[in-house]
Amino acid sequence: MADSRTGLELLLHAPDKETVLALMDDSFLCRETGWTVDHCRQVANQLNIPEGQPPPSIAALHASAALLIKEALYSNPKSTEEIDELFPSEFHPKLKGLLIKVLAARLGPWREQIVSSPFVTTPRLKDFDWVVNPTSTGILGVGAKDVTATIRLTVQQSRLNAAVIPDDVHVALEVDRETLGEMVDTFAGIRDQLAAMTTK
Repeated sequence: MADSRTGLELLLHAPDKETVLALMDDSFLCRETGWTVDHCRQVANQLNIPEGQPPPSIAALHASAALLIKEALYSNPKSTEEIDELFPSEFHPKLKGLLIKVLAARLGPWREQIVSSPFVTTPRLKDFDWVVNPTSTGILGVGAKDVTATIRLTVQQSRLNAAVIPDDVHVALEVDRETLGEMVDTFAGIRDQLAAMTTK
C-alpha cells in the first residue's frame, strides 16, 4: 500500500487546504481518464513545483489520488477511523489527517455524482452456463450423495465513464437443489411481472 500512496506526498507543496480539496475533486472527476500533459502542468503550477520537476511525478499524484478515492468509495468507510486504515502507518501524519477530512466530507457527494451520472450503468449479464457436480467437490462441502450445480456468469462491470469500456468479470456460484428451486421460482415471478407489464 505504501508505494500506491507515494504520489500523494506532492500535496505537501499545496499552498492551502482548499488546493488539496480542489485537486482531490479533480482527481475524482478524472479518475478513469487521467490528467493530460497540459493538465499536469497546471497542477504543477498550483503546487508551485519548479518546471524542472519531471511530469511523471504529477501523473503519479493523480494515480495515487484516484486509487485512494476508488478504494474509499469501494470500502465505504463509516468513520474517520476506517478511513485512516486506507493509509500506511508511515504516511505523513499531517497530510493524512487532512486527506481523512477531505474524504469524510467528499465521499457522499462523490457517490451521488456517480449515481446521477448519465454514463453510469448497472452491471450487465453477458453470458452464463452451468455444470452439474455429482460429488462434493465444490464450495458447499455437501455430502457425496447430494448433487449441486455450478452456475458461471460473465458480467460486464458498471460503466462509470463514457470513454472507458469496463472489463468483464467471471463469477461462479454453487447451489444445491433447494436453493436452485428458490431461484427458479423467483425468476419465474420476475418473468411473469415483466410479461404483465408489457401487455398493459
